[in-house]
Amino acid sequence: MQNTFLGVMIAICGNSLIGSSFAVMKVAHMRNTDGGSYLKIPMWWVGTLLMVLGELGNLVAYSLAKPSLISPLGAVSVVINVP
Repeated sequence: MQNTFLGVMIAICGNSLIGSSFAVMKVAHMRNTDGGSYLKIPMWWVGTLLMVLGELGNLVAYSLAKPSLISPLGAVSVVINVP
């Protein structure tokens, strides 16, 4: 039971990071007015790092709780990303 609760909490945090990463990357794309490479924009890298951390959190959450419980929590990233 304790592992399930921990898995759910990690999934919520991970999906929040993923939703935030979309917002950060969108801002980086909007600020790139010169049409240069996104690889040179630090904010884009921050968004990418947030996404990787969120996905790693989901990976850990899937190992702690049932996938049928963790998968629906992916909707958290959608809610976080709503403007």
